[in-house]
Amino acid sequence: TSSRQRSPQVTTPPIDPLREGSVMSLNMALGKRGHVLNKMSQDGQTKLAVLESPVVNQKEMDWIATEAEGISTISLSTLYSKPDAAGDSDDPAGLREALKKLTDAAVVA
Repeated sequence: TSSRQRSPQVTTPPIDPLREGSVMSLNMALGKRGHVLNKMSQDGQTKLAVLESPVVNQKEMDWIATEAEGISTISLSTLYSKPDAAGDSDDPAGLREALKKLTDAAVVA
């Protein structure tokens, strides 16, 4: 008879409700972070705007742009020209170039 080694089946246990909120949170913080060892009240540099989700709606964008303390914003256009009618519409060169320009502008900002 041949013996076969069976590998143990490992399952990940569910996260308990007490820890689930902090582990599974979508909260994100925007703004300049000060030194990690300084408390926020002492260094005066750390001013963060906390959002409940990385997906931002127009109301939140307006708040960030006008009222979020310590956060400066700039608007960058994501519009780009459509390929010519004679050109190949499946060619992503126009989009590729537009993304490069957008990335370069974001780095400069």
